[in-house]
Amino acid sequence: MFKNVTNHPIGQKRKTSYPLQPLEVNSSMVFCCLFTLRPNEPLFSHLTLKNTIYHNRQGKDYMLLSDNSVHELYTTLNKPSLRQLAYSLITPALQNDFSLLIQYVKKFKNNYKLYFLCKSKDYANFPSEREINAVAIKTLQGLIGI
Repeated sequence: MFKNVTNHPIGQKRKTSYPLQPLEVNSSMVFCCLFTLRPNEPLFSHLTLKNTIYHNRQGKDYMLLSDNSVHELYTTLNKPSLRQLAYSLITPALQNDFSLLIQYVKKFKNNYKLYFLCKSKDYANFPSEREINAVAIKTLQGLIGI
């Protein structure tokens, strides 16, 4: 019925010759994704995105977070409901229904431009629409664990 098309026996893990690469997304993108999906989280009730996170396209982002904010960020990222929401946005796209994913990307793009690009005066290095869309989907996949 099923044919083994690889050179490895079925059930045996194959060794890869390349190391796993970490997700290449700045922390500001994760904050933008969280704020897009769950803007009413306790994390955002006392955190002002424009004053707390300093977005840098060429390197690392800088954040001014208290211990309480770090704990709330950790709690928010590990909520099963957040992961289920992200999964429910990606799953219909696998069946060629992109309506929910398009709405998420539009909202992500608006939040990103409003909260993270407002401080940047380097107009030559502004990301294109396509780059923002790609980061929005990568961040969503990162939340799910893909």
